[in-house]
Amino acid sequence: MTDSEVAVGVTHAADDTMKMTGCGSCGMYMILEGAPGKSFVCMKCRLIELMEEKIRGLEMQVESLVEFRKGFEQIMEQRHEVSEGKSSDLQMEAGLGNSEGRLLGEESGQ
Repeated sequence: MTDSEVAVGVTHAADDTMKMTGCGSCGMYMILEGAPGKSFVCMKCRLIELMEEKIRGLEMQVESLVEFRKGFEQIMEQRHEVSEGKSSDLQMEAGLGNSEGRLLGEESGQ
C-alpha cells in the first residue's frame, strides 16, 4: 500500500465518525465527531451571544440609573422651589412687619 492509499483509507475511516458542520450563526465550518444538532453554533458565536446578553443587561441597568437620576433631580428641584417659596414668604412677612412698624411709628410721631 502506498502513502496516498493509506491516507485515503484513513480519510474514509474518519468520514464515518467526523462530519464537517457549518455554524448556524456565522457560517464557519468545523469538523465534529458524531452528528451535531440541527442548529449548531460554534464556541465563538456562543461567546458573542453571551457578551451581547451581558451588554443588554448593562444597558438596562444604565437606563434605570438614568431614570432614577431624573426622578431624584425632579424631587430635589421641587424641594428647592418649596424652600425658596418658604424663605420668600418669610422675607415678605418680615418686610411687611417692618413696613407696618414704620407706618405705625410715623403715625405716632416717631
